[in-house]
Amino acid sequence: MSGKKPPLRDSLRFYGKLVLILFGITAVSALLMALVNGLTQDRIASLAEDRRQAAMSAVMPGENVIFSQVPFDPGTVLDMQVAYEGGILRGYCVQLTADGFGGPITLMVGVDGGGKVTGVKILDHNETAGVGTRVDDSAYLSAYRGRSAGSGADAVSGATVTSRAVERGVDAALEAVARFEREGGMSVEEGEV
Repeated sequence: MSGKKPPLRDSLRFYGKLVLILFGITAVSALLMALVNGLTQDRIASLAEDRRQAAMSAVMPGENVIFSQVPFDPGTVLDMQVAYEGGILRGYCVQLTADGFGGPITLMVGVDGGGKVTGVKILDHNETAGVGTRVDDSAYLSAYRGRSAGSGADAVSGATVTSRAVERGVDAALEAVARFEREGGMSVEEGEV
């Protein structure tokens, strides 16, 4: 074996081939990912909408509740829907985010026409498994039912940051509904709620 180095031209040709192969693999991967995204994005959006509708039904129970989007002030509020049953205002469903320990927590909060929580559902979070995820327990979330602004639930042991995030989210939903009604939102007739 000789100790000669290959000529520069051979080295460039070798590295050029490697770059072209790597570029080709990357291009094919990108095209496949774009194709899969194109084929699945409608299904993913449909599943997300189904989850949102199920959450609204869970936090605003009733036989034939109909939801209709209302104008809202963005910020942490992602969506606000008014809920009617038999033409009578039942309340509001507010979808919003609150900052938890592991990042944003997406909540759906039901609020009746009297400013009381009818239910809370967590749609998405990245909290620590086994600790922060305990706030997603129905027993914990049911403690918010009937509460008004400023009267939160006890924190989950070991998940204080997450618990406080849920509490802030519920308070933000109550404030969003109160602000909407103060600014001339839906009026509630006596005996309608």
